[in-house]
Amino acid sequence: MSTCDFPASMADIAETAAEYVTAMLAHPGALRGQQLRGGGPVAEFEMLLAERTGFPHCLSTSSATNALLVAGLALNLDGERIAVETGAWEGSLGALEAAGAEILEVDSLSTFPLAGLRAVVATDKPGQRHDAVGLRARTEQAGVTYIEDTGWLPGITAPVGQHSLADIQIISFGPGKPMSLGEGGALLCRDKEIYDRALALSQHPERPIAEGVPCIGRPPINARIHPIAALIGASILRR
Repeated sequence: MSTCDFPASMADIAETAAEYVTAMLAHPGALRGQQLRGGGPVAEFEMLLAERTGFPHCLSTSSATNALLVAGLALNLDGERIAVETGAWEGSLGALEAAGAEILEVDSLSTFPLAGLRAVVATDKPGQRHDAVGLRARTEQAGVTYIEDTGWLPGITAPVGQHSLADIQIISFGPGKPMSLGEGGALLCRDKEIYDRALALSQHPERPIAEGVPCIGRPPINARIHPIAALIGASILRR
């Protein structure tokens, strides 16, 4: 299919992506710093996504699974008990296990006692939302971190017309999602300290230095989003 077969907006996105790929292949050194420091399309995508979802801090990643892993590491969940409703996607459980969390699969986050937990992880599926308002009240009272792993409902898992009520939201942009970028994910949070730790844990060392984020004393994993995926995402959000 040629670009002329797409609607005008899609043709614009395809042309912009092609121009970026051409520049990246022709002058890789010129774009190196921008890519490793989270500039260019990555910075624009994160800014637009934060505005769209109502979170003050946004970190784009290579997948939602990696975003959840990074969130678990940033929260220091190693050895901590967390509750996840039965039926959660295995990839989510794998990310949480990789972060060292002790996972309790429960029938309902709305009724399970929260005492002794460090966090709860709520998941949503098409046509099935959890009780975000009730869970927000419960987690606040118990002092428990409220995480949403929401591949299907980017930015809106509270009642219609409201932004997410979670402390941390994980979004997927993989194939079949409401906003598909081919691949990718995002970690959105309200706490600057969590954002800083997630940034230092998941990005090239040049980015934390560029943003003035302190080193955390352990090597980072490479979980950054590809700039082409970020470029597509920014183009979609602008429109």
